[in-house]
Amino acid sequence: MGKKLSEASTGLLSQMGQADMDTDPSREKRGDLDFQTPLTKWKGDAKGDARTDAQEGQSNGKGGSTSPGAQEHPRSDTAVGPAQPGRNWGNQRYQGNGSWGKDLSSRGERQDQAQKDQMRQMAEILRAIARLCLRLEDFQSIQCLDCEFVIFLQTPHSNNPRSITEQLYQVGQEWHAQKESAPESISQPMRNVLLFCMITALLRKVQELESDLEQMQKVTEAGLVDLLGHKEVVDYLNAILRLSAHQQVVGRFHALHQMVEKQSTDIAPFSLIIHGRTEESLQMYTYFKKLSRCSIWHLIAASMRPGKLGRSPLAKAIERMLKDI
Repeated sequence: MGKKLSEASTGLLSQMGQADMDTDPSREKRGDLDFQTPLTKWKGDAKGDARTDAQEGQSNGKGGSTSPGAQEHPRSDTAVGPAQPGRNWGNQRYQGNGSWGKDLSSRGERQDQAQKDQMRQMAEILRAIARLCLRLEDFQSIQCLDCEFVIFLQTPHSNNPRSITEQLYQVGQEWHAQKESAPESISQPMRNVLLFCMITALLRKVQELESDLEQMQKVTEAGLVDLLGHKEVVDYLNAILRLSAHQQVVGRFHALHQMVEKQSTDIAPFSLIIHGRTEESLQMYTYFKKLSRCSIWHLIAASMRPGKLGRSPLAKAIERMLKDI
């Protein structure tokens, strides 16, 4: 009985060992298959592989090629569907060159537009400055109604022997020379010196009429004597000479155009502005107001009138140019 049990167990063990031996090759095959399957799965599902629907149709459809080489190196000329960025290098280089040209042209257009905008802004600034200058000119003309006189002096170019413009020019040159050589010796500004010299010349001409009856007859026949009495004129001129020495009386006295030794025009206009803050300046304005439009100014080939509203020639030129901008 025991012998039979040992034989049965031995046979069972031998059968189990034979079964194990029979199953070893299959395990090796399964191991090979299991080893190959992940490789195939890894190749097909690689990370970062952007596949389009058209490529999946070619690889999975009938007659499609599933070789790894065909998937890794597709040909750009046989690709179906939209172009894939990052792979079609030839077309990408061509598009890049085209974009560079567009960038250059757009940059030039932007620069041209910027220059046009800058010129437009400059034109607006010039218009604003011109309008501001004209407004200041109008305001100044209003302010000068109570303090300005305009004196028109004839030059030697008009062939008038009574002209004194050359003498005034020489006085101005001597004053400038003295200022450069000995500035400490100058006690009066040039406007006061020029006005003093002009009034002195006029007073001397008026006083000559007192002793020269023949000259008095000539000026009377020429209509140079008006209702203003001779004594009154002399008194006014003497008072003007006395007041012209004050510093706060004469604001400005200058030619409206540049004075030269040989004038090419017949008239040299001068502007006289009197301050209005002191008692002396009020007296000066009163005397000049009485002598305005008086015929005695013809004795020095001149005429005088009060200031009036209006724009200067320079302001009129700016106004004309403003219309053309």
